[in-house]
Amino acid sequence: MVLQKDIAAKLGITQGLVSKVLSGRMGTTCIKPALRKKIIRTANALGYMPNRNALGLFSGKRGTIAIFVSPWGVDGAEFTRSVLEGISDTLRPTMYHMWLSIFTQDRQFRQQTDMHELQNRVDGLLVGGVTRPDLLPLLRKLEKVGIPVVTFFAENHKINKIPNASINFRAQGQLGTEHLIARGCRRIVQFRKNLCRYDGYKEALRAASLTFDPRLIVEANWGIEDGRHATRELLDRNIAFDGIVAQSDYQAYGALQELLLRGIRVPEDVKLIGVDDAPLCHAGLVSLSTVTSECYALGREAAEMMSRKLAGEVVQSRNLQPRIIQRGSS
Repeated sequence: MVLQKDIAAKLGITQGLVSKVLSGRMGTTCIKPALRKKIIRTANALGYMPNRNALGLFSGKRGTIAIFVSPWGVDGAEFTRSVLEGISDTLRPTMYHMWLSIFTQDRQFRQQTDMHELQNRVDGLLVGGVTRPDLLPLLRKLEKVGIPVVTFFAENHKINKIPNASINFRAQGQLGTEHLIARGCRRIVQFRKNLCRYDGYKEALRAASLTFDPRLIVEANWGIEDGRHATRELLDRNIAFDGIVAQSDYQAYGALQELLLRGIRVPEDVKLIGVDDAPLCHAGLVSLSTVTSECYALGREAAEMMSRKLAGEVVQSRNLQPRIIQRGSS
């Protein structure tokens, strides 16, 4: 059985510091965020199993973090699963149990958010997924009655005192466009849905001194058929293009299908890039390049922010940066 002293010996630090980090009882002890992450990840890697009963016995804590999630993404994108894996892997070596609840409407969240029950059952509340601005006043109220809240809404919100972990959507549009420009594309289509990603697309064109052509902008929802329809519309209008920046991998997959059916080669004639790094990227005849949404990292960051908040630290919002994964479509 792995003990806290084994983790301390592995890292060359004191057992007391390991104990404080894994129990959330930091008190006035200061620790660098990088070392906190290292302790948690080392505990996880070694298979450390905490004695969660001891948390309430020695600290008066309830030993539970509530995680309320409003799922986002089309079926199969696995955003929610990846985020929850990140949260689980971060909390597993600590003293905390997880109370998971899924909601798809604001009223469902309000129905299951009994303030008295939360005060008696949990030490903190993580809320995230689809951005729901109307819930922010309620979250502020929960904070005021002593329930620490951290959010991981997909888009950053502008509310004070509630830290949020989010993905830089503007960077997703910019990175994808820059990638196709670097690969030689000059007439680049944008499937527009999220305006932040669209702004990133326009910024990349400006930086490369490429002319913005409104005919290359096609409104499209997130799905496969939406990508196919948008591509079909461009081809039927005889609009010349050599690259497509989709706003989801599902859009990009639909575009790939339509291009191949029309005898257009990918990536020789048209290069494609999506967003999210969904499992679908490997499903077609040509694997899809993508811009990541860093969902696993988002979950880890949200859980680590909560751990720091419970330890009495001042926690700031974080906007995580995406990465390019180049595959066969570009």
